[in-house]
Amino acid sequence: MQVRLGILALTTAVTLTALSVSSINAASSASYYTSVPSSAKITNKTKIYSYANAKFKKTERQATYNPGSIIKIIGVDTTTKTPRLITSAHTYITANKTNVLAVNKNIANYVTSEPTAMMAGTLKKTYAYTDTSFKTIKQTLPAGSVIHISSIKWSNGGTPRLYTTEGYYVSANKQIVVAANKNIESYYTFINSTGVINTLTKVGVYSDTNFTRRVKTYRGKTALKISGLAWSNGGTPRFKLSNGTYITTNRHSIFGDDTVTSNFINKYAAAVRTVSKKYGLYGSVQLAQAALESSWGRSSLTTSALNFFGVKGDYNGESVVVATKEYENGKWITIKAAFRKYPNATASFTDNAELLVNGPGFNSNYYAGTWRKNAKTYVDAANALTGTYATDPSYAAKLIQLIKTYNLHALVD
Repeated sequence: MQVRLGILALTTAVTLTALSVSSINAASSASYYTSVPSSAKITNKTKIYSYANAKFKKTERQATYNPGSIIKIIGVDTTTKTPRLITSAHTYITANKTNVLAVNKNIANYVTSEPTAMMAGTLKKTYAYTDTSFKTIKQTLPAGSVIHISSIKWSNGGTPRLYTTEGYYVSANKQIVVAANKNIESYYTFINSTGVINTLTKVGVYSDTNFTRRVKTYRGKTALKISGLAWSNGGTPRFKLSNGTYITTNRHSIFGDDTVTSNFINKYAAAVRTVSKKYGLYGSVQLAQAALESSWGRSSLTTSALNFFGVKGDYNGESVVVATKEYENGKWITIKAAFRKYPNATASFTDNAELLVNGPGFNSNYYAGTWRKNAKTYVDAANALTGTYATDPSYAAKLIQLIKTYNLHALVD
């Protein structure tokens, strides 16, 4: 008998959505959901709680929902002056539009949660926008592009967007993007500068990215020219060959690194990660700077003095004299100058970090735009170096491209 009464009570609550809401004034009606959304689902903009009944007593809290949750709604309670949404768990949550948002009725067609790897790939050409309403295009992303995700954001219409680490918004539609495999670190997500990979084991060649039809097999130690990157429907990256077929990007089956760049990253990533964390900087930016300015550790200054950033002067009395070009009186001239010689790579990274944090002598906040507390993304930090640290107008773009190509943000930030 108690069960029958419980069902009746719930039915009564749900049916109230079809009744007059005259007890709710017009202002409240505009501020609250008074009917079940067409998708029968909402997401929460802020942290909210569910309650055992519409009175919202703190002692009767049932569950906590962090922002971005997808909650199924079966009804609206209007027995009080403040409407409450009734969840599929038969609990009550706020209907205030400041806190919750009705999601797109086609929500099943979208990525709605942050991928484990915080990365996605484009299945077809798409765009990156400056806002969730998709009014202003910032970038064009070809099929096969890699997207580094910061979080999931929502448009005013309840459609999820992928918010990138660069501060842009990309469609979360599953026909356009796919969440990366959680084991993405086992795969290459970039094409090296030579565009050539070598098979380590026997690998199959397929006519499609989902590997449903094998058309050929290559033995180990075979060199193959790569024309692009693509993604399977399951979020696994594939290398595209020049004839339009696909092979694995699994690091256990192929070798696709540039030896020089791979060795550089593997050798110095840990030191950069430690230093950048200590000083509140983006390690991805510092590692990209070191790579760019030292020509991946191959410059004479770096090989002779472990000086990755071209810092002149001496370090604890140690220096090396290196020929360098200076622009004077409208022309380039070659001069010899003393540059700091470091005992190890960490000392060079630390010296660079201290310059960015403390600034040059005339202004301690000169590089404040590179600090993590001021730069929302590594892109912002890189942009802050142009016109301050470097006069090259394309300096930031070069750093950003290195970070994206070699996945430095995921590696050291």
